[in-house]
Amino acid sequence: MSRENKKYYYYAEITIEAVTPLVLASGKSGNFFDIELVRDANGLPAIPGTTIAGILRHAVHDKFGKESEEQIFGFQAEGSGHSSSLEVSWAYVHDSKSCIHKSFYLRSEIEKDSILRELYIKDNPDFKRDHVNLTDKGIAKDNGKFDRYFVPSGSRFTFSIGLWSENSENENWLKILNLLFSPYFRIGAAGRAGYGKIKVVEIKKPANDCYDLSKLEDIKSFKQCTKKESIANFSDNTKKLEAKLFFPLGFRIGGGLNSFLDSNRSPDILPYSEKVIKWNGDRGEFESKPRITIPGTAIKGALRHRSAFHLARLNKKWALDDAYEDDGLSELFGYAANNNNSEQKGQAGKPWFSDLYLEESKTYELSRNSIDRFTGGTLNGALFQEENVSTNNTFEICIYLDKSIDEKSKEYKAFEWALEDLQKGRLSLGGGSGHGLGFNHAKEEK
Repeated sequence: MSRENKKYYYYAEITIEAVTPLVLASGKSGNFFDIELVRDANGLPAIPGTTIAGILRHAVHDKFGKESEEQIFGFQAEGSGHSSSLEVSWAYVHDSKSCIHKSFYLRSEIEKDSILRELYIKDNPDFKRDHVNLTDKGIAKDNGKFDRYFVPSGSRFTFSIGLWSENSENENWLKILNLLFSPYFRIGAAGRAGYGKIKVVEIKKPANDCYDLSKLEDIKSFKQCTKKESIANFSDNTKKLEAKLFFPLGFRIGGGLNSFLDSNRSPDILPYSEKVIKWNGDRGEFESKPRITIPGTAIKGALRHRSAFHLARLNKKWALDDAYEDDGLSELFGYAANNNNSEQKGQAGKPWFSDLYLEESKTYELSRNSIDRFTGGTLNGALFQEENVSTNNTFEICIYLDKSIDEKSKEYKAFEWALEDLQKGRLSLGGGSGHGLGFNHAKEEK
């Protein structure tokens, strides 16, 4: 059906904030990183409208079915079909004054802004995470070492969406807005591994949700962009697993670039931390110190390895051999496409993880050495220092579950047991488990 027959136009201008980093991959490799970010004409990170529309289309299909998907986003079939009723703009990043710049912006002005100056740097090492896919022997798999370049937590973006309709009451509009508040609405790559979680900061829309473009006053109002501010309040029923974590002995997740100790020499192994943008009303800035971070991948990796152990118990597979390379958890945790096999397309995992940022934590230095097993003396060059994290706070992890997950399967049972091991203090997070780091001591509520 042509849009000429649709005189009502639903419109909203939406501001979102990254709760966890966004991996807005452009598909191009960079000078220092494996994947570059998508950037607008000003060289600043941006989210293409096609990305947002694609996420919304998939979410509508998953939650409301194919009929609603085709009604909103259109379809093409032999002898039939219609165009999409939904329009989505690019999402532009906010500067420190919560302004966006769609038109050309001078580089000199970008460098004056405390947020844009950092985001403009293409090879900024502060916005990179290293990843590694380990085997059961604790070594990296072939092609299992890579990095991801991201937009930091706290970054804000604004985009607009519009929906053409034949009448002034359209239930599809509420469906779309509802999806923005879902914990499954993740933007960018690796959303199930902790990246891409967002929150809606503000929605600006007309007082009646839509414009009647057959009326001159509505046309003038639309052109002048006079909108009533409102924040939608929607809910979404989700499956989730929760666990409380408390590390009185500390933990160590390495790979960081910053030391939190007041010393002349930084330890050899630093805790992982990231720069975070903090907002106070319409003013934003990077926090003075990076935040200690527990990536969702650290939680996911530990639980997958322990799940593989429990699944092997259930299947009575006591030893792995070359013919048994798969741990049997690919359907639960997902798997990548095989470039050498066009038939293997890949599949997303069923659990959704999130990163954790510690607001209050301290670090301490621990000296380590390696002993010569023959002489009992210290090996030359084997003395090193590691900086571990100590915290008196109890924090919660929340793992959302895809609705298609089979809760009666052996794989899910093994996953539940692995999470129980983490809660009971039988499974550690991060390194240093050999000397007590990373074990949970949170007390269960009776």
